[in-house]
Amino acid sequence: MKSIDTVSEWQKKQLERSKKLRFLGFFLIGVSIIASLFAFTFDWEAVQSFWEFSLSLKEREGYYMMSFVFAVMGLFCLKAGARE
Repeated sequence: MKSIDTVSEWQKKQLERSKKLRFLGFFLIGVSIIASLFAFTFDWEAVQSFWEFSLSLKEREGYYMMSFVFAVMGLFCLKAGARE
């Protein structure tokens, strides 16, 4: 394993890591927004008649829960990326 020689190399590595964490955080928040919009729009009759399938109440609750978990994970990633 290669050792880090200078402080500037260590700082570059930390900046890359924080960039990746921030990107992951924004990505997870984006996925959570898309999942919650998907569940919310299938509550309307017009959307249900347009598509060939519909979501039950349990399935919509699952999408809401998944979006909540992804949003929390995204916030943790953003906080960890901003701290470094």
